[in-house]
Amino acid sequence: MPGAFDEPRDFAIEMIGKLPRDAKVMLELPVNFLELMKSDLKIESIDRRTNVAVALLPPSGKILLGRGRMPAKARFRMRLLVALAKEDMKRAHQIAVRQLYLGEEEVGRVTWRLEPGRRKLEKQGKQNA
Repeated sequence: MPGAFDEPRDFAIEMIGKLPRDAKVMLELPVNFLELMKSDLKIESIDRRTNVAVALLPPSGKILLGRGRMPAKARFRMRLLVALAKEDMKRAHQIAVRQLYLGEEEVGRVTWRLEPGRRKLEKQGKQNA
């Protein structure tokens, strides 16, 4: 998750989940992100050696990951982990994370589309390249 290129600015980071009710969603994020951005995330664990926290997230709806002043040129490396039940893997699902300037104007978004057979197609593509 990047900060502005020129100066510190106020951002909100939000996840929009459209996953089945029984999906398990976890976010690995740096502890310093939690310290800078006001957040009500349910933190499951913190690895002090790597300075990484793990938050358990609801599978659907809008979830505020943090709100606050992000330093210029800041970079926060995060990892989103999603586990679906076998029967839920037969349908496509979507989850997105977006960055809002002043909590209102969307200035960035990453959307993941979880599709049946996607991993197999990617492997075939790599083998044919």
